[in-house]
Amino acid sequence: MDLYQRRKWRSVGVARTGCQWLVALVLAVLMGAGLAADSARVAVASDDLSGSWTLKESTGNLPEQAVRVIDGPTSTAPYTIEIEQTTAYVRVRRVSQDAVLLRVMSLGTGEPDAPSAEGALLTGRAEWRDRTLFSHGTLAVKQGFVKRRVTFEEQWRLGAEGNTVTVVISMKTPLGLKTRTQVYVRVTEKNLART
Repeated sequence: MDLYQRRKWRSVGVARTGCQWLVALVLAVLMGAGLAADSARVAVASDDLSGSWTLKESTGNLPEQAVRVIDGPTSTAPYTIEIEQTTAYVRVRRVSQDAVLLRVMSLGTGEPDAPSAEGALLTGRAEWRDRTLFSHGTLAVKQGFVKRRVTFEEQWRLGAEGNTVTVVISMKTPLGLKTRTQVYVRVTEKNLART
């Protein structure tokens, strides 16, 4: 084998080795990204909103018509809600004397099954983003004799200690963006003893 052929085969070997290193590097980066995504999913899944929560404070400028649609006609503060969270949906029910199914938020691509959503004042699609549950949909708000479809978005965020849930709802109305922020406190035996 002459010198030219030896150099040619050596350069092919170097190129092959370089490609192998490049492929190994790309695979390592992709595996690292996959592990990071898995750990992010685990952190999101740990934010379970399930339980009983009592309204502590409510502030904002939602129109009264929208409040009646969202909370039901006979909501009197403070009231308690019960949250049931599954892999398919999050269901919120008011459990005071004027009990009502407030909302069903569908997680993922499918619709919530009919029994879980039946009678809910609001239904919407939801997804976890950065430890916050975002839900969005539309609702019908009556203004005088006219009913309008209004888009809304809710954010449900569990407090760092797991003792509070903050709910921010925003809706686009003909008069601009209107919001309401509510803070709920987890119902525990200690809380019940105080009341």
